[in-house]
Amino acid sequence: MSDSPLVSIIMPVYNGGKFLTSAIDSILTQSYPNLELVIIDDGSQDSSGNVIKAFQQADDRVKFISRENRGLVYTLNQLIQMAKGKFIARMDADDIAHPNRIEKQVQHLLNDKSVALVGTGYYYIDENDNKIGSRKIICDDGLLKASLLFGSPFAHPTVMFNVDVCGHILNYDAEYKHAEDYELWLRISWREQLKVVNLADKLLMYRVHSSSVSSVYGDEQLNAAYRALRQFPIIKHYELSGGDIKHLFNSQSGNLFIEYLRLVRANAMHKTLNAKSLGIRILIAFITRTRLSVSKRLRKS
Repeated sequence: MSDSPLVSIIMPVYNGGKFLTSAIDSILTQSYPNLELVIIDDGSQDSSGNVIKAFQQADDRVKFISRENRGLVYTLNQLIQMAKGKFIARMDADDIAHPNRIEKQVQHLLNDKSVALVGTGYYYIDENDNKIGSRKIICDDGLLKASLLFGSPFAHPTVMFNVDVCGHILNYDAEYKHAEDYELWLRISWREQLKVVNLADKLLMYRVHSSSVSSVYGDEQLNAAYRALRQFPIIKHYELSGGDIKHLFNSQSGNLFIEYLRLVRANAMHKTLNAKSLGIRILIAFITRTRLSVSKRLRKS
């Protein structure tokens, strides 16, 4: 690749020792060499610090600090401030990146300089690295914007940001703890109306375990996601009650589609789409919808 800008991969770590070695190794062995791996150990009480130090001593692309626990959102924002790359990619301490992940995402961002965020497809793996499934994803910008009403169409640890395109909005809001990534997608896609895409290629092994945030803090996550949605007048207009929150995200009934049709008639979710084209897009998004899947953690931060 003739144009090889620096990519910063940011990785927050808290008691990640069990899977940390494979996660770090999968980044340092990427086919794309011009990268830095920026890690903050957020007050771990296991062997995480020693694991990271060993990698740092062997590879000067590893940038690492260890400090007292301040929580995930604070740590993510600090990592963004530390990053020096033109592009910033997320990575979790328990996942495994495909060897070509960074190269393929960089190529896409170089080919289309209007893209603010690019995610990828992924496999689910268990605690023993066995593949246990995969997730169908939406790739089109318009469909992604429409599908945000159902939840997050991006897996947080797959995303890469174009720092120049995102600008000052590239930060996480602690007011939406457990759904801070979903709130960021809404700001990028709905409020700022920037272009977002997913690559169909499965470029991450996404680890599933009982400590993921959706398993442990499902109700808090759902309510935070709903509050993120209510920033937008078209959503706030309906004044959904607390009991309707789970219906909005989890319902299998046609009522959810009716909610979509209300948005179409209002013609206000995305001003660059007319009601007819938006209706077609959200119908497809409804059929192919994915359930709310915001970032996972190893514990409550």
